[in-house]
Amino acid sequence: MIRRTWIAAAASLLLRAVMIVSPAACAADAPPVPGPPTYRGLPIRASIVDDETGDPVEGVVAVAHWQLVGRGGLLEGNLKIMETVSDSHGIIQFPAWGPLPRPPEGRLDAGQPGLLLFKQGYQYAHLFNVTVIDVDPRDTRASDWDGKTIRLKRAPLWLQDYANQLSLLDGVEMEFAFGYDDCAWKEIPRLLAAVFKLDRSLRDQHFESSITPLKAREHNALREGCGSMEQYLREYMK
Repeated sequence: MIRRTWIAAAASLLLRAVMIVSPAACAADAPPVPGPPTYRGLPIRASIVDDETGDPVEGVVAVAHWQLVGRGGLLEGNLKIMETVSDSHGIIQFPAWGPLPRPPEGRLDAGQPGLLLFKQGYQYAHLFNVTVIDVDPRDTRASDWDGKTIRLKRAPLWLQDYANQLSLLDGVEMEFAFGYDDCAWKEIPRLLAAVFKLDRSLRDQHFESSITPLKAREHNALREGCGSMEQYLREYMK
């Protein structure tokens, strides 16, 4: 499996934070980023199986996201986010979408879309297209994982090791849904509910969890004008 390492992801987030406070990055007369006027996404269908047994894994929350990058490859927001759950055969499916207009300050790089997969009891996986291309001029995008079988590894037996691993899921891998003050987290309610429920379970068993608690996320959501996260996720938290 191809995964973004936490080091690379953290470096990207750090650079983005620097650019936010940089006057040059906010210049109103900055030229637009080159790219097609619109984008389309092709459908995605993949099979999720247990890495040890090869059996289909039902109930895996899968998120497909197409992130925009600006000059220097710095993240600029989301063009599209979709969420689904694997069925009894371990199948995940995302429909085609588009065309959607491309914002002038961003474009899709060749690694998009990203696929983020999570189910309690398994290690998460964050998968991207395998490519050495930086600038991709195509207006129609496909996932390298379409038609593939994706193997999910079991979680570590020691729950504290599992909790430590999940800190990257919360702090880095889900940043696309929280980094732009655009309420994008509303597109991934099943993933958030699954993560929050696991966080609650770990804390109830007296393990240290670095997952941001729901109450902290709630405060930020209200501050950003996105409404109550607790109310939004109520049905998914049952």
